[in-house]
Amino acid sequence: MFRNSNIKRERDHHPLPDPPIQLGPILEWYGRLNRRRQSGMTVNPLTFQEIEAFERKALITLTAWQTRLIERIDDTFLAVVGEERAARSKPEAQSSQVPVENTKGMRSLFRGMAERLNPTRAKEAQ
Repeated sequence: MFRNSNIKRERDHHPLPDPPIQLGPILEWYGRLNRRRQSGMTVNPLTFQEIEAFERKALITLTAWQTRLIERIDDTFLAVVGEERAARSKPEAQSSQVPVENTKGMRSLFRGMAERLNPTRAKEAQ
């Protein structure tokens, strides 16, 4: 049985509540499909061919409703992965390391900080 309480959420460190028991088999099937997902440079959605192959190999027949639910779970998973990738790819704050003697760099650093804090006012100051 799939249990969400084993999943750690890094953002808020709160365990997720257990899903309704009726969703157990579907979440288990999704977990199995997800672990066998084909991916390259990015994570791709599960295909109907992968779902059909899983049905044949697991000796199960998914209803249209179950297939659609697996698709929706996968869409949510992909959205979270996309958000995490976008957050990781954002350039870190420009405050990394700028020597004090570098006046252009310091000016650029403070301008960037001002734009993040108040984008409208920073544009007016230029």
